[in-house]
Amino acid sequence: MLLAALGGFAGILSAVWGIDLLKTWLGESLLAAGAIHLDGTVLSFTAGLSLLVGLGCGLIPARQSLGQAATDLQTALHGQTAVAGANRLRSLLVIAEMALAVVLLCGAGLLLRSFAQLQQTDSGLLRPEQVLTAQVSLPAERYPDVARVHDFYTRTVARLQGLPGVKGAGVISLLPLQDWGMNGDVELDGHPLPPAQAPLAEFRSVAGDYFRTMGVSLQTGRLIDARDSASAPPAIVINRALVRSFGQTENEILGGKITFGSRHFTIVGVVADVRQSGLDRPARPEIYFPIAQAPTGEGPGQNFAQTATLVLRAQAVDPASLAQAMRRVVQGVDPGLPLYHIETLRSVISASVADSRTNTLLLGCFAAVALALAALGLYGVVSYAVTQRTRELGIRMALGAQRGDLFRLIVGSGMKLALIGLGAGLLAAFGLTRFLASLLHEVKPIDPVTFAGVIVVLGLVALLANYLPARRATSVNPTEALRAE
Repeated sequence: MLLAALGGFAGILSAVWGIDLLKTWLGESLLAAGAIHLDGTVLSFTAGLSLLVGLGCGLIPARQSLGQAATDLQTALHGQTAVAGANRLRSLLVIAEMALAVVLLCGAGLLLRSFAQLQQTDSGLLRPEQVLTAQVSLPAERYPDVARVHDFYTRTVARLQGLPGVKGAGVISLLPLQDWGMNGDVELDGHPLPPAQAPLAEFRSVAGDYFRTMGVSLQTGRLIDARDSASAPPAIVINRALVRSFGQTENEILGGKITFGSRHFTIVGVVADVRQSGLDRPARPEIYFPIAQAPTGEGPGQNFAQTATLVLRAQAVDPASLAQAMRRVVQGVDPGLPLYHIETLRSVISASVADSRTNTLLLGCFAAVALALAALGLYGVVSYAVTQRTRELGIRMALGAQRGDLFRLIVGSGMKLALIGLGAGLLAAFGLTRFLASLLHEVKPIDPVTFAGVIVVLGLVALLANYLPARRATSVNPTEALRAE
């Protein structure tokens, strides 16, 4: 219990430092990072658990000692029942530690590979590190209609484009990589589909040079621009996912019409897909309206960007350095109107994978701890076995055994435990990693690369844990070994 208390105290200190380190690693990706701390309940639980573990681990060998003392003297002198039982228990603990380490390492490896795949996923946005974004909300009492909203954005975008170091600027009602948005069923005029087959599209309103600013490439036709005013014929731009939903080619669908309320919107352009709902989700069908023409009060698209996001692309300057200039431009158009959530598009993309990063980091920390415990446990058991077998090793050497023979004997004994634990852990991992399927991106729960990597890592760690005591065993002096008892 004394050892357990000391270990628990050391663990609490490690937890205090570890939590601060975890907050640093996670940063703003963990929304509740500020609420994570050690309180009285956690400390009491941890201290109590440490003492219970110490009590349990002390009672088992104490009970074995009592059982050994109860035997007659002859059995105690010649029998090794209690010792053998203790050795078996230590071996089972090492096997269990190895198996647990395998399961956690497989889980962490899968999440790590999934996160790496996620980071390499094309968002559909070109060089996001050069783009600065900021949200703005227009008060309904000052901007009661589409005309005034459009006028505000037109003047704001024109001034943003005139800033030094700004290559382009635009507006969108909902920034990409947000897990929500307006949507509804759409039909292409002249190509009716059964209700169950009508594509579900998301609706966004844009203004200014939004597509070029964000790096969304034009596939065919034209982009929304200044010609799409309130008095111009209604026009929309759609993405390739919606084109595929209608079963047509990009050139075939160009010029087609989609009806919203009483107005018929002509498809004037097709743009590349953008993963609007997150990097781990496929691109959805989308329709982009000009803010000046966005439907209001008639079916989908009622939100005509009274709350929207301003975007600008920097050229040869750090986009974050343009934040103050962006504020001044907005206040110059409407004094006192605040900007919020000012961040680079790279930060937006990073925040969209925050959950994956957090899961990977936490499970990786648990796996590292389990690996360390397994290595220490294996080292302890093998080292203790070497101490117990000192006399035996001396006799073997006196009878002609070479140091290489002793080395292989010790390493082979320890690696046997490691391999049993490795096999048991792999069997458990095959059954348990399927529960991670919903957290994985383009990685299967049974991933040969990950499992092979875990086998190699654990094999090397186990070999190192066996090597140190085996090396000590080969340095035993036969004469001293024979006098060990």
